[in-house]
Amino acid sequence: MRGLNEIKEKMKERDQRLRERTIGKRVATLINPVTLTALIILTTTAQASITENTTITITPTEITSLTTRIYTNNDSKNLQREIDMEGDNNSYINAWEIIKYERVQQRWMKREEAPWTIKNATRERRINTHTISQRALGRINPEKKITTKSEITTIYPQGERVEITIKKPENETIIIVKKEIKIERIRQTNTTILRTDDYQMIKPQNNTTITLLLKKERNIERTTTNQKNTEDELVKNSREKREIEEVKKERETALLITASIFITLTTLLIVLYKKL
Repeated sequence: MRGLNEIKEKMKERDQRLRERTIGKRVATLINPVTLTALIILTTTAQASITENTTITITPTEITSLTTRIYTNNDSKNLQREIDMEGDNNSYINAWEIIKYERVQQRWMKREEAPWTIKNATRERRINTHTISQRALGRINPEKKITTKSEITTIYPQGERVEITIKKPENETIIIVKKEIKIERIRQTNTTILRTDDYQMIKPQNNTTITLLLKKERNIERTTTNQKNTEDELVKNSREKREIEEVKKERETALLITASIFITLTTLLIVLYKKL
């Protein structure tokens, strides 16, 4: 009897060990795919990166928003693919593809609403620009750090007072009000104004609309005729500057194309000469 009991105890211990091994394998089988998936997700998330910030500048005649985005890793690669798809889609970005992509983005910007409303302005004129750093040129590479700049400018008449409502910022945003303008009222609680000799700086709270009631200082007031002339001159200068930049880019593109054709023809002539 005693020997039989010992045999039964040994059999129970063996069965217990087998069950533990089986459970361990099942747990490992479940954990391994989950762990692998989590690592893939974390790695992909870590590799994607876009840094974005906006500066809004208010002067007596215009308000300008400049948004800077820096693309790195997978987001840089995706941006390069988008640019390349606007052109020949050959995994190599040329100057003319960047120019085309910038123009496409500018057309999209025109369809979107401005990030502010101006209550007391009788007339408004808007200018949109979008530029991409030359770092995007060449073969697609996720290691490239590419910067884009989107600028929206609204030009309005120089009234004595103007009320501007700036919509909820979607990124790190600061508002700079030039010294020629007095901030009479801000409709946003707990707003801090940093004042210097040249400007006043406001940092709006995240996801909060801010309204500014602004008054032009007396020492820079002008007649209605001078107001219109100044406004028209600003529009003209902005347009001329943009046209000069576009012509410059087109010339650079033409030079690149000419150089490519010259190199191709030279290569063909050399090959033909060797065959002869």
